Amino acid sequence: MKMRFYWKKTTLIVFILLMFTNTFLMAGIVKGQVKTAAYWPTNEWNVTNPSDQDMNNATMYEIYDFIEAYNVNLHSVSIVRNGFLVHEEYISNYKLREEKSYGSEPDYYGIDVVINGSLHAQFSATKTIIALLIGIAIDKGFIDNVNQTFAFFFPTLTYNNLSKKNITIEHLLTMTSGIYGDTDPEFGGDKTIQQILNPDLKSIPGSLFRYSSYSINLLSAIINKSTGQKTSDFAQEYLFDPIGISEEDSYWLENSERINTGGYGLYFTPQAMARIGLLMLNNGMWNDTQVISENWMLKVGTPQPEPQPNEDYGYLVWMDKYSYHAAGLLGQLIFLIPAYNLTVVFTADSSASIYTYIYMIDNFIIASIGNFPPSNPVILGYSLVVFLPLMILSVRLIYIKIKKKYNLL
Repeated sequence: MKMRFYWKKTTLIVFILLMFTNTFLMAGIVKGQVKTAAYWPTNEWNVTNPSDQDMNNATMYEIYDFIEAYNVNLHSVSIVRNGFLVHEEYISNYKLREEKSYGSEPDYYGIDVVINGSLHAQFSATKTIIALLIGIAIDKGFIDNVNQTFAFFFPTLTYNNLSKKNITIEHLLTMTSGIYGDTDPEFGGDKTIQQILNPDLKSIPGSLFRYSSYSINLLSAIINKSTGQKTSDFAQEYLFDPIGISEEDSYWLENSERINTGGYGLYFTPQAMARIGLLMLNNGMWNDTQVISENWMLKVGTPQPEPQPNEDYGYLVWMDKYSYHAAGLLGQLIFLIPAYNLTVVFTADSSASIYTYIYMIDNFIIASIGNFPPSNPVILGYSLVVFLPLMILSVRLIYIKIKKKYNLL
């Protein structure tokens, strides 16, 4: 008996099945799919069990065995997934604390590492906040663009070399200003803006990467001058308040001119750090409000071309295997991991390398996730776009083979 094979109907059925399956995948209904970031923290975080976000709690807590075994002097670990705070712990002397606060942490060369048991020195992670604030100042029209020079804002200061007048905002953002670096003899002490400018340049602006904390103080001075506000006040109004960081959640040091330091000097709670990380993870978006333009955030996270070393630096952020991160002395770190919708925050007093932190993320945090995301998790419906044509073609080829073999009508 001859059978009739309905090519058009079969194709339609395959199409409907794929659409149905893909819709469930996109909605996160099929078991094992990562939940979407449907929650944004307000004044308080929504704290959930790791299992609610497809994370294994036992695997996650193995990080503390590693910390103790290898003497990694962490002070806190905070993990946010899909907008939910799934983990926050504090550590003293390599052991977990019962209290959700810091212990009595030592000073670092006369600098308080912890203030009031909750605010932790960010050291150079402060620089990343400055990069975000420069973007906001450009978005709001206080600054025109990154090609404006420092001298444009401060024409009356003394520039003993014409090259110093060519230092642009972008040179400062990319550590190519030529101003002395953190390992040079000129580094150290409380300096005014003029005192930062006085020493000879180490290189022509734009020609050489030199990590320079004091040069970022110039960016803070530009924010102060262009907006008419202290950098800390500008940050509170345009960055911290919109994402729920209260005045009690931060503290910012000033120089003798009452200009907030830019290369260091900010103190944050771990949860404030996590809010910054969540904002960056979402390209400047917070609960349907574009706090910082997406275009600026893409620039922040884009590796700079030469003369950057190994293209591992953006706008005051460091590139890594996941995307980019904010980094401060002794292990103050905000990691963004878009593939898993994760923000991971560390505070510490440790000499451990960045690779130690990446090892901990890979082996205890990412490893705790029950199911891995698709190869391109950003593009919803990716599986449908790729596989639908292949499935239709396969059905067509099967139809031709069956027709030939069985002489179907």
